Amino acid sequence: IAAPVAGSWLLRTQAGRVVERALRFAAARPDTFSDEDLRIFVDRLREPARAQASALLYRTFVLKEQARIARGRYRAQRLHTPTRLLLGTRDPVLTPRMLQGYEPYADDMTVELVAEAGHFIAEDCPDLVAERALAFFLS
Repeated sequence: IAAPVAGSWLLRTQAGRVVERALRFAAARPDTFSDEDLRIFVDRLREPARAQASALLYRTFVLKEQARIARGRYRAQRLHTPTRLLLGTRDPVLTPRMLQGYEPYADDMTVELVAEAGHFIAEDCPDLVAERALAFFLS
């Protein structure tokens, strides 16, 4: 998806297979995404501007941010914004281990591990996410 030209082409023309595999791979349960959910995701990514934006987002992460994170570039920075992070323990992409040691870099950050969620926590546990967001923003 991050490849120049080919990434957006792949999303526009092969979105069904690419998106379905990605969503099914990273979801906590096989029924997280209905066929209608998948159709909605795929239809949006077939639009040229959205396919291009998605490819550019992934490319930026792969070429810039991933290397910066690996080199520890952000270790000299501090997170001052109050932050609440919900992380699915069944997420194959962002694992709880990746968050170990964040405390010295954040003034007010809380991490909640959610056992029944994968990468798409808002789809896996929509009520929980809404409840936590309301509590955070209304506090």
